[in-house]
Formats: sequence, C-alpha cells, structure tokens
Amino acid sequence: HASRIGHGLYLFDEDQLQHPEITDRSAYVEDLVNFIAKRRITLEVCLSSNMQTTPAIRELRDHSLRRMLERGLSVTLCTDNRLVSNTTVCQEYQLAIEHFPIDAATLKDIAIRGFKRSFYYHSYQEKKAYLSRVVAYYDAVAKSFSIAMKSAWASRWCRNSGLPVSAAICSCRSNARRCAGRGEKSRK
Repeated sequence: HASRIGHGLYLFDEDQLQHPEITDRSAYVEDLVNFIAKRRITLEVCLSSNMQTTPAIRELRDHSLRRMLERGLSVTLCTDNRLVSNTTVCQEYQLAIEHFPIDAATLKDIAIRGFKRSFYYHSYQEKKAYLSRVVAYYDAVAKSFSIAMKSAWASRWCRNSGLPVSAAICSCRSNARRCAGRGEKSRK
C-alpha cells in the first residue's frame, strides 16, 4: 500500500474519470479523497513543475493544493526535478506560502510530513530518532523567531520578522543561508 503519491494534481477533477463503470463521479472523488485522508497517504505537491507541465493551471491559485489543504489531506512540497524546473525546496515553500492560506502550524505539518514520508535507508528506529531531531530543530528555529505554531498566515510572520521563509523551513542553517543566497532576501 502506498504511503505517498506523487502530485495528485487531478484528485478533485471529476472530468478526468474515464472508466465507464464510474457512474457517480462526484461520489467517486469524495470516496477517493476520504480514502487518502483516512490512510494519511501523503501527496507530493510540486508547484513549479505542475505550472510548467500542466496548461490547465493558468495561475498558481488554480492548483489543487488549496483543496488538499481545505480537506486536511497530508501534503508535502517537493521540487519534482530541480534542474528542469529550476527551483529549490525553499522556492516551492515560498510559492505555497505566498499563494495559499498556510498558517505556521500547517507549515510545520507540511515540512515534517516530508521527513516522515521520506525514503529513509536506515532502520525504523533510526528514522524515528532522526525525525525527533528534525522536529526539535524546527521548534527551536520557530521559538528563536517567536513563531507560535497557532499564529495566522506564515507569510505574514515571515514578512513582519524580516525572516526569509527559507530560514524557517530549511532543514539546517547552512541550507537556510544557501537558500537566502539564491535571492530569497530578508526585509531587514
């Protein structure tokens, strides 16, 4: 059974259902969304790649990420192909924060799910220990910038604090500096 699915871009699109035995498309989509939600299957969302390869998405606000978030689905942000899409994970988070209603708690969930659902080549115990360190680091960074996990709109706290979004979500300070060096400048 899958624990993660790449893209899930057409999850809510009833018009994509072509099988003749599906008579009630709306019910089928609802059942599928509920199946994914109940099993906490994570959807890998690749905003830049989807914008580049899916003509039906004319603007980022049309991406199905909004509905995924509204339904409380498990999502994480990915690049798909960094070189082809000319993006970074930090840029993908920046796009999501700028175009979708993502508060601080949701931002943390998205980031942590990426680690939880990653392909980790060590034992389960080692992955759990690694994940605990990731969560502790995330919480320490959030605390150092006085970011409450229940605050509204992650993009607002990033703008108000002068903190580049990448510093709050990258997995280590060196990544944050590298991302900031790619044009994600703080407003200080």
